[in-house]
Amino acid sequence: MKKIFGNFSSSIIILILLLSACSSNPEQVVVTQIVNTPINQGAAEENAFDSTPEPIDTSQPENLINLDEGPITIYHIGDLTSRFAPYNAPAIRGLEDWAQVINNEDGILGHELVLDYSENGGDVKETISAFEKIVENDNNPLMVVVYQTEHAEAILPIARKNEIPVINLGIMPVQPEFQTEDFLFNFYVPYDEQLSFFLEFLVDNWAEINPVTLDTGIRLAYFAWEDFFGQSALTAGNRELLESLGIQLVAEEYYLPSSVENISNAVVGAWYAGANVIYTNTYMHGPALILNNLNRLVLRDFFVVGGPSPTLDITSYSYLEYNSYLEGFYAPSPYPWYSDENNIAIHLLKDNLENSDRTIADNSQKRILAQGVLELLVFTIEEALLESEGGKINGNSIYAILENLEGYQVMDSLFEIDFTDGNRTLNVMQMRQVRDFLGFELLE
Repeated sequence: MKKIFGNFSSSIIILILLLSACSSNPEQVVVTQIVNTPINQGAAEENAFDSTPEPIDTSQPENLINLDEGPITIYHIGDLTSRFAPYNAPAIRGLEDWAQVINNEDGILGHELVLDYSENGGDVKETISAFEKIVENDNNPLMVVVYQTEHAEAILPIARKNEIPVINLGIMPVQPEFQTEDFLFNFYVPYDEQLSFFLEFLVDNWAEINPVTLDTGIRLAYFAWEDFFGQSALTAGNRELLESLGIQLVAEEYYLPSSVENISNAVVGAWYAGANVIYTNTYMHGPALILNNLNRLVLRDFFVVGGPSPTLDITSYSYLEYNSYLEGFYAPSPYPWYSDENNIAIHLLKDNLENSDRTIADNSQKRILAQGVLELLVFTIEEALLESEGGKINGNSIYAILENLEGYQVMDSLFEIDFTDGNRTLNVMQMRQVRDFLGFELLE
């Protein structure tokens, strides 16, 4: 198995040629460090025609990683114990499994990749404490990976102060307001943008997906948790979009984010209001709560049902009375899925899943995301090393690579990155529909 990168810098080729030229043994490469001795400036001034170059400053900042020194560490802080662990654990394990693949293929330019993990138990305070310890014990952490957005935002002030990129694999309720040169990089599409994409999909495809014979137009019922996350999609902008698209909002239902919440009256109320579409801005047990009620009340066939990208995950099945209840569900997604037979990167990740002795619980969207992000981070480290003088980098070096990624395809076909102009989220989506168990089909 070989790693797939995007466009490699020609500096890789130059480096290989230089190393080869310095070696007298074809099986061993010897790297010689050349130290420039300052020129005598007095002698240069006496001879006006002296072409001796100006002195070269060979000093380096103290907190930099040297290409000739030890392993390279990526820190990550996650949750394997709280109620959200089933959603986050596949990503954590996926990161570990892909790090082994990278190390089996010569690591990062010959250096071992080390993942340093801290458990937070789902507690934001524990994440802050863990990050403070990282900064205290390592005078040059290149980056830190976290798995929930509220944890990423909590450590951001420390990250800014120490110029350490924060890689956030958590879901993004809304597009954050970033400061100039912000060190937070997110890998989800905000939920208001996912709802916009879903609404436009409805309008473009209504003739084919209308669930009933009588066409009364698109009539939407919005179901969500009554917290900031749940209310993040139906923004003022999306209410205006509804009106411009001619979609009627006939019901809004907000309730506690509990897996045993009774919403049967709300479901019946949406039916009485004439809704033919339900969009739920929830995940994990949230969509299951609606689908279980629709099927118990024999109302499922009257609705198009959709939700955000995290619905396309093994965790959605854990709360369903029958797996088949998820069939027909629509969701935007910025990522491919294991059933995408023509995706080369997915073949690699699927083989890794099958060969990593993991259970069916690791058939997760977040595992795909985490492994793609790790491949991206290795690429940024290698690029930073090759572009540096003397192979010395720090967190700012990684930041400089990330903030200039535009139209970059992770592993050539996983997802697209554009962090230019202050953007810090993904913005390319595709619509998927659940056809059968774990069959999340890409709609053309």
